[in-house]
Amino acid sequence: MIFVAACGSQTVESQKLPGPAPTTVVKNAPTPVLVELFTSEGCSSCPPAERALEFLRREQPVPQAEIIALELHVDYWDRLGWKDEFSSALFSQRQEFYSSRFKLDSVYTPQMVIDGSFELNGADTGRATRLIQDALKQPKASIRAEVAGDSVTIGIGDIPKHDDATVFLAITEDRLARDVSSGENRNKRLEHSSVVRELTAVGKVPRGLQAFDGKASISISSDWKREFTSVVVFIQENASRKILGAVKVALE
Repeated sequence: MIFVAACGSQTVESQKLPGPAPTTVVKNAPTPVLVELFTSEGCSSCPPAERALEFLRREQPVPQAEIIALELHVDYWDRLGWKDEFSSALFSQRQEFYSSRFKLDSVYTPQMVIDGSFELNGADTGRATRLIQDALKQPKASIRAEVAGDSVTIGIGDIPKHDDATVFLAITEDRLARDVSSGENRNKRLEHSSVVRELTAVGKVPRGLQAFDGKASISISSDWKREFTSVVVFIQENASRKILGAVKVALE
C-alpha cells in the first residue's frame, strides 16, 4: 500500500519561490522514457511482448534514453479461463483512458504505450525503439525520489509547459514467475519483470506550476521480494496523457 504523507510547496512559474533541492547535472545524461505494457497471463500473444519489454529495460538499446518499464496486468482476461494474480481493474481503467486518448475502437493486449504519446503492439520491438527515439525530442522535468525506509521523498523541478497534471508513484517487482494451468497459456511457466504491484496518485500539479514537493509512505507486502522491488515516480498530463518526467529508484 502507498500512503500520501504530505504534498509540500508547489512553485508558480512566475514566482521566485524555492523549488526542490538541486540535483547534480550530468552532461549528456540519458533522458527517461516511460514504457508501459498492458498484458495478461491469460493472453497467448502477451509473453513475446513481455520479453520485448524486458529487452528494452535490460539492454537499453536507444542511445541517450533511459527506458523505464512498467508491466501492467489487466483484469478483463480473468474471466476467460485463467485468473492473473497480478491483474487489477485499476490497470484496465488506465488502459481505457489511453484507448480514449488514441481514439481506438477498443482496448487490446499486448499494448505498449510510450511516454503516454504513442501506442503500438507490444511485441514490435523495432517500432518501439523508433518511437522511443521520437519521445526523446520532448523536454522533461527533473525528478528526485529518495527512499528512506518505507518513505519516499519526491522533488520535481523544471516541469515543461503543461496543463493540469498528476504525480504517480508505482511499485514494481522483477524476477516473478508463475505456472499457468488453464487458459490460452495452459501448461506454460511465465516469467515477468517490472510488474506493477501498486499504482497511486500522490499529488496534483495545476497548469503553470514548475515544481512539486511531496512525501509518501509505502508498505511492501510480505510476499514481495524487496531486493527485486523498485519505486517509479512520474508526472503525467491529465488530458493528453503525455509523460512530463519519470525516475526509477531501487528499494535496496
